[in-house]
Amino acid sequence: MSLHYSISSTAALINGAIKAHFSTILLPYNNFNVKFSELFYINGLIRGFSFQIDGILWQLKYHNNKSVISSLKVISKPGKRAYWRLVRMNLSYSYYAFSGFYVVSTPKGLFTSTEFLLLKHTAGEVIFKVEV
Repeated sequence: MSLHYSISSTAALINGAIKAHFSTILLPYNNFNVKFSELFYINGLIRGFSFQIDGILWQLKYHNNKSVISSLKVISKPGKRAYWRLVRMNLSYSYYAFSGFYVVSTPKGLFTSTEFLLLKHTAGEVIFKVEV
């Protein structure tokens, strides 16, 4: 199974769980999902996560009976990778003005677009668009 298949299936699982108002969701265990879980927990988008025998169990976070995460969209796909430079990331925030962030993969790990801009990384692959 390729990593991008795993990324797409992870996005589909999360979006489906949000629409169905599930309190927990079980993601497949792989290195990407571990880093992804840590990133979402640190940014306050999930209540917590734990490692189970068959995967990673997320406890989704809701506020006023509405999910904290509105949607998760895959940006970079196997047929069309999305590598953005720092300038493009800046323009994307200014132009679209959405409430959320991008998940960016760099050689130094996964970052939110806010961290990416603050740490002044030169470029990275944009994996997800997370709307909150």
